[in-house]
Amino acid sequence: MRLPVLATVWAAVFVSALGLPSDGSHESGLSKRLNSGSSFTRKGFDFIVQISHSNKNAAIEGCVGVLISPWHVLTQGVCVNPDPYATTPDYSSITVTIGKTSSSSKKKLYKYNAVEVYGNDQFSNDKASNKFAVITLDKEVKSSITKPAKLYGGDYKTSTPALLVGLSTSSSSNSTASLSKMRYENVAIRGKPFCLSTNRIYDEVGEICTTVKGNLNTCKGDYGAPIFTEVDNDGTEVEPYYGEEEEEEEVVKKPAKTKAYALLGLTTDSIIPGKLPPTTGCIQAGTTGYYSWVYPFISQIAAIIEMPVSNLTLVNKTLSTTADPFLHPDIVTTLYGGVAKTASLSVIALLACAAAVAFF
Repeated sequence: MRLPVLATVWAAVFVSALGLPSDGSHESGLSKRLNSGSSFTRKGFDFIVQISHSNKNAAIEGCVGVLISPWHVLTQGVCVNPDPYATTPDYSSITVTIGKTSSSSKKKLYKYNAVEVYGNDQFSNDKASNKFAVITLDKEVKSSITKPAKLYGGDYKTSTPALLVGLSTSSSSNSTASLSKMRYENVAIRGKPFCLSTNRIYDEVGEICTTVKGNLNTCKGDYGAPIFTEVDNDGTEVEPYYGEEEEEEEVVKKPAKTKAYALLGLTTDSIIPGKLPPTTGCIQAGTTGYYSWVYPFISQIAAIIEMPVSNLTLVNKTLSTTADPFLHPDIVTTLYGGVAKTASLSVIALLACAAAVAFF
């Protein structure tokens, strides 16, 4: 299949030998997990994965991600830094676990290794909008194991319903998290003025925020944890059809609307309102959750995984407005640990514009 010119041009500049900078912290990613909420027993969410490192120097020991193609996982940038002090990061230490999303599930766990990691050479913990990373797996995830998630390909409204998922423990103390301990909660997406009022570094172009009900939120241990929005989906229902009297009753399948979910964003931080500077907190009432918003980055993500945007996304026509995906001004996507080749922002902007003109 011939990809759009834009995807081809971006793929050509996704290469760099740069590594992810560290924020100076060296905490365990498993030390803080969300609690409360409901046990995750829903079917169809096996595309949520756990990311771990065998390297003891890893900045984050455990993270969450979402399978977006049979070969690729979308997660947060901090989750793919195997050793913040290494001059040449070794991504072979990254393991992705897919499968069992509840303790009652009978599914097996499947493990994959990372062979490439696409991130952002402008990565910074001071911003949520440029924290996406894509992991390329060493082998294909078969459809019999799980099918990839769809990304939400449109803008959102404050009233857009959202489902927050994280790997939980029963408390905020140190504990080993696993896919079988997944929990979820419905959250309320807030408007941009509110998001800015609780976090002065909030980026309305590439970030969304929510408030939580009761005593639940994701936090640092849930970097990369997904937030989904409900979308329209055509399923099937069985309805009897009555033919002529001498004929036996037939059963005819007709379309019916069923629930489906698309990925709206990935967890970056939880902020305690009223604190200056913004103070990260978790597992307490009144916190505001911040998430990297997927939509502004869909063009780049699609280019990395070599998939047309239309095949990667779903849009809820009844609950949200839509628009064409656009290029976020802050993102410069690079392949960490790859062949040394850098590109400036101005060069990439020119290439993107030229590609867009050629494509349209």
